[in-house]
Amino acid sequence: MSRKSKATESERLVLAKAINAVVAKQESFTKTIESLENLQRKILEEFDLKIDTKKKELAELTEKSKISKNHYRIEADQFLAEHKYTGAVKLLAEVGEIAIKKTDLDSLKKEIETLRTEKETEIKDIIKKERDSAHTGLKTALTNCDLKHKAETAVIQATIEQQKKEIKSLENVITNLQNEVGEQRKLTQQVAEAGRKSAINQTFGK
Repeated sequence: MSRKSKATESERLVLAKAINAVVAKQESFTKTIESLENLQRKILEEFDLKIDTKKKELAELTEKSKISKNHYRIEADQFLAEHKYTGAVKLLAEVGEIAIKKTDLDSLKKEIETLRTEKETEIKDIIKKERDSAHTGLKTALTNCDLKHKAETAVIQATIEQQKKEIKSLENVITNLQNEVGEQRKLTQQVAEAGRKSAINQTFGK
């Protein structure tokens, strides 16, 4: 096998290794992205599950509260029909409650509604912050992976370019050596030819 063939085979081997390395890095990067996307989906699913659970609990409590209120309302209506105000006060006392003016009740309802709205807003803000934090973390991780991948790809490309230059330099050296060998062969042939002619001339000169 000639030197040029060996050099070509070596070049192909180097390029094949470099290409395999790039492909492996790309596959690793793709798997990392998939893992991060799966993590994001899992986090969001957990948040959605928690939210659904809290909604169900709120619905159950609301339903129980309605049933309880209806029960007490029926009993209260029956009792009030018989005893009116005195009976109402007594009934309230038995359940640990007191009579309250409508204006005071309206004021309390307003305060409760305000607190409920504030809590709902607070819960929504917490959920939004958690989701934003998860998205930010995922985005940062993806950015870091992308930068790392680009840096590693740049190193590989630089290595390939350097190897190409070295291969090209070796090819030039081989070409020069081949030219020198060819020139030496021509010179040897010329010297041999001149020697033969000189011998012939000497023979005929005698």
